Amino acid sequence: MVGPAGSPVNLGIRLERIAAGARPRPLRLPWQRPNALDEFVAFAREGLPPDSLRTPLLDAEQADLVDRGAHPFYKRDGDVPGAEAEFWLARRGSQVVGRIGAIVNHQHNRFESEKTGRPVSTGFFGFYEALPDQAIADALLGAAADWLRERGMTEMVGPASPSHNYYYGSRDTRDEAAPPTTSKFLEVYNPAYYNEQYRACGLREVHRLFGYDVDLLDARVARVSERFDRTIQQTIAATGMRIRRLDLADFDAEITRASELINQSLAQNWGFSPMTRAELAYMAKQMRWLIDPNLVLFVELEGEPVGISLAMPDYNQMFAAMGGRLSGWPEVFRFNNLPLVQWIWPGGHPWADRAIDTARVIALGVLPTVWRGRREVRRELLRLGPALVYETFTNVRRAGYRWMTASWILESNKPMQAPFEIAGIEPVRVWKIWGRDL
Repeated sequence: MVGPAGSPVNLGIRLERIAAGARPRPLRLPWQRPNALDEFVAFAREGLPPDSLRTPLLDAEQADLVDRGAHPFYKRDGDVPGAEAEFWLARRGSQVVGRIGAIVNHQHNRFESEKTGRPVSTGFFGFYEALPDQAIADALLGAAADWLRERGMTEMVGPASPSHNYYYGSRDTRDEAAPPTTSKFLEVYNPAYYNEQYRACGLREVHRLFGYDVDLLDARVARVSERFDRTIQQTIAATGMRIRRLDLADFDAEITRASELINQSLAQNWGFSPMTRAELAYMAKQMRWLIDPNLVLFVELEGEPVGISLAMPDYNQMFAAMGGRLSGWPEVFRFNNLPLVQWIWPGGHPWADRAIDTARVIALGVLPTVWRGRREVRRELLRLGPALVYETFTNVRRAGYRWMTASWILESNKPMQAPFEIAGIEPVRVWKIWGRDL
């Protein structure tokens, strides 16, 4: 057997394919041994060298993302077939030394084919974790490439765990100008040497994604805010737009509006593909008590929703306090600004002695065009985008957060980078997307 770059694979490494029917068990009785999928989930926290920058992600959430029997990402929804996936553990003797997943996302390929007018057969690799040994990387990436090739895929891109709608890209702290910082909610963190392993396996850098941190109390930020406040207010008045927060009393309909706006406004972004309706409903149910309604903004024009800004509290701060385990649940109630805690104790409670101080902007976009009668009105002429960016910034500050993070902004997306450049803010985190032909 040879690796993807033609190098021999260390025969001391054994790949174990995880059975399709395997189910994770994040909660086990003391006498129950972990199964292979349990080991797959636990390896990121238990099997890698200690790293102060890595926030332990919640085991239950990670187990859910690899549960092919339950998660709607892997299930048919109407005429859209569910994604296919295969998972492997790499072992040296009895020790787990790495893991990987290979994914065929039929929804993505169909969407890209319709958008580009040509057949697209992209396969993805994801959930990659490995010790610093190139032989392990060769074995894992070689297995993923072989499996995708057997299914007719012509290129392999990643890491996507399991798609760009979840955990996407490979953090590369060696390519960051500032001292490394911990990743925020739903951002990816991994050792920087993963990128060298990808390159050594014949993958090439396809795209870079940036992450910005904004200190909302920074004097530079305040000056920029004051400079543009009058212009933005004039724009809002001139266009007749209305910017409002999410209405929890109409939660299901609001989530439907938000998902449709995100799907339409981001459709032309590289790598984007919409979730299925079943996937969106599943995610909405999971996030009902995680969403801070003060951090979700809708832009309406003549009563129609035309823009969306979706931000979330940085729950990585909570996961770190929990140690990545559900058994750490009492730590949740130490955070006084969690939506669930505020719902249970509107006036606060004596055990809450800390607060999440950062909000992460996950998605922001406006529809590219709108029809008013027979006349097409372009969003860029109405300047809705800058107004929404400005309102997002002021709204996060008003909601009591000290920091705002905006991340996974494509290096080629200059309009989204412009507000940060105006304020003199440089990207502090960098992720890379890797790919190779099959």
